[in-house]
Amino acid sequence: IVLTLFCRNAFVPTASNRFLVDEIKSIIASATTGDISVEKISDALFFSPSYVSKTYKKYTGEDLSVLSRKKRISLAAKMLKETDFSVETIMREVGYKDKKNFYDIFEKEFASTPSAYRKSNKKQLT
Repeated sequence: IVLTLFCRNAFVPTASNRFLVDEIKSIIASATTGDISVEKISDALFFSPSYVSKTYKKYTGEDLSVLSRKKRISLAAKMLKETDFSVETIMREVGYKDKKNFYDIFEKEFASTPSAYRKSNKKQLT
């Protein structure tokens, strides 16, 4: 892998940066649980968490935590539609510990509470 070139905080996109960003996206896309942390991603890629976060942000303009949060909420929505697990169980399964935080993020993403989302999507399936 070619080393990333930095010059007074200027980011120079390179093939290795693109590869790293693609690998980060791939790891998150293939995640089946909510255990998607910068630390886990950086461990899988053998880079420091700081380097992974900064490279992703500089290349995409988006915080890595945003992509991770979207994936976790997407997993929660899928579980709400496909399982009968309680909302609290799903919340913990996708990596949230704080119920209010989970509900706030879910409502922001889907304009619905998790329970209402489940109810409306279960109706569509029957």
